Amino acid sequence: RMIQTEDCFGDQLIECKNVTNSFDVANLRDGRYCYQLYNNTKDFMDVYQFGLNSELVYESACVGYNANNIKFCQGCSEQVSDLSYCQLSAHVSSLFGCFGLRHKQYCILNKSYSKQEYQQLVPKIISHMKETGEYGEFFPISLSPFAYNESMAQLYYPLSKEECLAKGYKWKDEEVEIK
Repeated sequence: RMIQTEDCFGDQLIECKNVTNSFDVANLRDGRYCYQLYNNTKDFMDVYQFGLNSELVYESACVGYNANNIKFCQGCSEQVSDLSYCQLSAHVSSLFGCFGLRHKQYCILNKSYSKQEYQQLVPKIISHMKETGEYGEFFPISLSPFAYNESMAQLYYPLSKEECLAKGYKWKDEEVEIK
C-alpha cells in the first residue's frame, strides 16, 4: 500500500519519493532498506526506526529527532550530529565510538578532545579501521552479548547450530537445571 508516493518500492509508504525496499515509512526522501521512519527524513539507508526531521543516516537503528550525519549508531536521539559508532547518546555532536554521552562534543571512546585534536585523530582511526577491515559496517555480530539463537534473528532467519558456528556466530545450548 502506497499513498502519494513517487518512484517507490515497498509497503505502507506514505508521501515518499525515491524510496526502495522500505516498509512502514512516512515522508522519506531518497531512502533504501528502511523500516519505520517518520516525518521529514531524507537520505537514509539501512535504517531501522525512527527519523523525525533527520538526514544523512546510514546503517543505524533507533536514530532521530533532529539527527544529521549519523553512521553505524544505535539509540542516538535528540539533537545529534556527526556521529560514528556511537550508542545511547543525546544532545551530542562530533563523537566517534562513544557510549551513553549527553551534552558532549569532540569525544573519542568517551574521552573529550579539543576540536583540532578530534579532527586530527578521527581520520587516523578510520584509516586504521579500513586497513583492518573494521570500518564501514555496523557493529559486528562478534560484539553481541547474545548468541544467535537467543536473538530475534533466529525467528526471522533460522539457522542450525552448525550453520551459526560455521559463520563464526555464538550459539548457546540450553542450560540443564540440576535439582
